[in-house]
Amino acid sequence: MKFLLVSPFSSISGSAVRFRNMAVQLEKHGHEVVYVERKTPGVPSPELDNITYLTSPVLQFLFFDMAVSTLFNFYVLFKHCNCSVFYALKPAPNNCFPALFAKLIGKRVFIDIDDLDYGYFKPGFKRNISKFFFEFFPKHFELITCHTDKLYRYIVDSLQIPVKKVYYLAQGVSQEFLDFKPVTAEKRNPFSIIYVATLGITSDLEDILPMLSEFFSAFPQAFISIVGSGPHKNYLEELSRRLKIEKNCFFLGNISHEKMPELMNRHLVGINYMRSSLTNECRASLKTREYLACGLQVICNDMGDAEMFRDYVYVEKDIENMKVRLESIMLNKCSKTGGRKALQTNYSWPVIIDDFLKKTGL
Repeated sequence: MKFLLVSPFSSISGSAVRFRNMAVQLEKHGHEVVYVERKTPGVPSPELDNITYLTSPVLQFLFFDMAVSTLFNFYVLFKHCNCSVFYALKPAPNNCFPALFAKLIGKRVFIDIDDLDYGYFKPGFKRNISKFFFEFFPKHFELITCHTDKLYRYIVDSLQIPVKKVYYLAQGVSQEFLDFKPVTAEKRNPFSIIYVATLGITSDLEDILPMLSEFFSAFPQAFISIVGSGPHKNYLEELSRRLKIEKNCFFLGNISHEKMPELMNRHLVGINYMRSSLTNECRASLKTREYLACGLQVICNDMGDAEMFRDYVYVEKDIENMKVRLESIMLNKCSKTGGRKALQTNYSWPVIIDDFLKKTGL
């Protein structure tokens, strides 16, 4: 069977990592795969053996960018019109209009929804447009996959999609993280923290920088590596300067996904924080999984699917409690283990996709 997987957003997002992992495992299960995404400037192409990898550029102006991306995705569909399945990532117009055309010419169309994307926009035109497409496209697809129970219920209850058309497809961990052998805590820098995110509208790092300012006052030898880039990066760097913690904050920019395990392995603590909102309640934290796979101590707030990992991570009710927990870890007063083994058992992509193909008869 030939799959055409089309991602509407940039190659550095966690959503793109999820979709690429799905593409890799579909190919390993014997399917022909064409994978399409928008190429982020300066970011190396992923290693996708035996997969046809195609990209359209990420342009500066949103409307022109979307128009070019839509035309490119139509071109790819025409070029690979012998595909059996058109699999779209997210209900965005630049991949879903081609998907609807694929349906008209007899193709099976699936969509993976991993976020309430419209929820990141402030009330106004952009949010209304995003919400319209979010509600319009999924009803036309044969199968919808999602990765949290709350997102599953939202799709069924709010979008009125029949249960038989919705499939829970877990958020897995890239194999390079599970193959990587992390060092013990004793060999890590005892005052090191890492935070990984796309520094845009989906990241809430600005909320925890003031907390880190207080923490660094007590632990001036500590530091945080901030990995990722995006439209908010300059603002966050300026905020660190205003808080006088720029010497403790290292903004490393984009790091290739393949190099992330080695970088995470140098740190003791991984932090994940999301503001309280319906959008964040429906998210599955990829970074929490990756931190655990690399053997870090993990601190997060009670948002998204954090509850699922409570035995292996510290789930705190607010930012102040996250600071107290961070101090306790630095003073060697607490530690948790076992998360990596749980991920290998339940969140390995080969297992997830094997189960998906069997249950859907693909």
